[in-house]
This record gives sequence, C-alpha cells and structure tokens, in this order.
Amino acid sequence: MRRTEQQVRWFAQLDEFEREAEVRVAEVSFDNPEAERIYERNDWSLHSKIEAVFVEAGLIGIPSSAVHMVEDWWPNKTKSVEAAFHVLSAPLLTRLQSTLHGEHHQWCINVQIYADLSDSATWMGVVNLYVDEIIGTSGVSGVLTFG
Repeated sequence: MRRTEQQVRWFAQLDEFEREAEVRVAEVSFDNPEAERIYERNDWSLHSKIEAVFVEAGLIGIPSSAVHMVEDWWPNKTKSVEAAFHVLSAPLLTRLQSTLHGEHHQWCINVQIYADLSDSATWMGVVNLYVDEIIGTSGVSGVLTFG
C-alpha cells in the first residue's frame, strides 16, 4: 500500500483492499418500514447525483455502454457503479467523490473497473470513494493519477 498527499491509497492485493473496505462499511438496520423507505430514498438520491455526473461527462447513454449504474441497493451505505477503464479519470472520480456530502457524507461509491464492460473476465480493479479518502487496487493506479 502507498499513500499520496491527496488521501488516496492503493492496495497491491485485493484482500488488503477488501479488509480496509470492510472496516469502513456502514451497516444499516431498519427499526420499521418507514426507516427502510427513507434509506431507499437516500440511496436513490445518491444514485441520481452519481448519474448526473456521468451524464454531464457525456458517459451515460453512449453507444459503447461504458458505464452501468447498479440500481440494486444494500443496507451498507454503498452505491455501486461499473465502468469501462477508458472513460475514467482522476478528475471524474474526484467529481463523483464530491457528491458525498450532506445526507451522503457517510456513504461510499464503489466503482468496479473493466477493460471491456461487456466482459466480466476483463475486470481490472476497484476504487472506493469516501468523503475523506479514495482507496483502490493498484491494478488501476497507474493511470488514475490523483494530485
């Protein structure tokens, strides 16, 4: 693992990354159906913010299908996105990270990165965006240079 000035950490091993991500998971339990509905609305609100970043960058709806917004939700304050490597950049990931404010400051955006989004065998790595830090696997660190 190495740290840069921009609060970005890269992990050489996937299991190291997963251990760190597990520490930061925010498990949520619901006392009643209304609490679950509120959580679901917050999840969709972040989904919409993330989607707006990709739309602004011209990456949603392009013929190559370079970005897939995962619509499922889990009670762990994490939104997942799958993306083709060639459309990602440090500035784009930083812009996504900037959506983690207000009601979403404890959330995580998980970005699964592929050489070819249509082929799961081309998985290259993962980046988790938090309000105060970015962590990822070193397989994608070479071209996602921050700061």
